[in-house]
Amino acid sequence: MKKRILSFVVVIVVILIGFTLYNKPKNEGVIKIGAMYALSGPSAIFGEVSAHGVKDAVKYFEEKTGTKVDLVLEDSANDPKVAVSAATKMFEIDKIKFMVTGMSGVTNAVAPLAEKAGAVLITDAAGYGLTKDKEYLFQGLLPSLNDVPEQLNNKGEWQKVALLLINDEFSNLWEANWRKDISSDKEIKTFKFEKNMTDFKTDALKIKTFNPDVIVVIGYGPAVSQALADLAVQGVVASKLTYLACTFPGIVGDKRYDLNGTYSYEYPNYQNTEIKNWISKNGGSDSTFYGLAFENTLTALNTAKTTNNDPEKALTYLKSTKNTGLYGDVIFDQNNVVERDLVLTRIEGSKCVR
Repeated sequence: MKKRILSFVVVIVVILIGFTLYNKPKNEGVIKIGAMYALSGPSAIFGEVSAHGVKDAVKYFEEKTGTKVDLVLEDSANDPKVAVSAATKMFEIDKIKFMVTGMSGVTNAVAPLAEKAGAVLITDAAGYGLTKDKEYLFQGLLPSLNDVPEQLNNKGEWQKVALLLINDEFSNLWEANWRKDISSDKEIKTFKFEKNMTDFKTDALKIKTFNPDVIVVIGYGPAVSQALADLAVQGVVASKLTYLACTFPGIVGDKRYDLNGTYSYEYPNYQNTEIKNWISKNGGSDSTFYGLAFENTLTALNTAKTTNNDPEKALTYLKSTKNTGLYGDVIFDQNNVVERDLVLTRIEGSKCVR
């Protein structure tokens, strides 16, 4: 009788173990992460490179940690409405709790949804003030242009300074900062253009009349190329300090003007030798968009693993812990921002030399 009872108990235990194993979540121990970039539309030229960086960061993380990653990648088309729709799916259906993205417009549109969902959102958008009043939004790398006044002040021959700036929050803030620090003996005039501008000839003529010794150019997209082209048409000859001319496609190499011998503020080179070598070995890219997406994704993955996929714990972790990054240590300040100085780069033909 005792043997029968013992056999019965053994059978029940085996059944229970089998039932538990069968019903064990198949993705237990897997880190789920979301990524949203422009994979269609005009901005796909950036978004596809960013997506490459995300995928490679996942691959690198899996190799280094042995932890599997479930990546949900969506297309924002760099359109806030499309981004909101995609983010709603990611937060409500896919249950994403850690996500990376880019572009200021998309980030602004998606951030409130991340706050509501209690999901950590890390962006590589360069706009100022994005994290204001946001608890779950972190800005992976905010470019700093603190060096501009020093460069202008150190050049005695640069007495007349033209600030050629796209009319957005980023440029407006830096203009205000520069005017505080540029030597008072410099004559400064500001010329602004809109991001959808297609004709800059009138303002280019005004700049020619001003006859500057140096032009500080902050802008992006077709508008900044048009401004530079119209300066060439008007015969404006002056030294130039530009911004991400080597990063944004279509600026260096535009046949309507010549930037050879001028300078551009660019993101720093990759600093982490181990990751840099891995990227080179695995067919990665030295594009800034690739690098930023790679670093932010790696930060999100390391945070998710360390905090056991808990966004609440992640908030404390990100604000108090130094993470290993591609461009150096990732240290978020009190505003949830990693701010790094850009590097002055010389444009030589179609190449950019740090």
